[in-house]
Amino acid sequence: MLITFRSNASADVVMLDKHALSVLKAAGRDYETLPENGVFTVEQLDEAIDNIVSHRG
Repeated sequence: MLITFRSNASADVVMLDKHALSVLKAAGRDYETLPENGVFTVEQLDEAIDNIVSHRG
């Protein structure tokens, strides 16, 4: 299944569900399966980005 990440500030990002789940887990969301809808608020973005960057490697 394809998942679309949307933002008013940038173009959409489309990826396979298994990759989207990995990105969300790296961002700090503890999902076992993808939710139908989700939101990162502006206040949550810095932490989510830091988590992804530190998880990278």
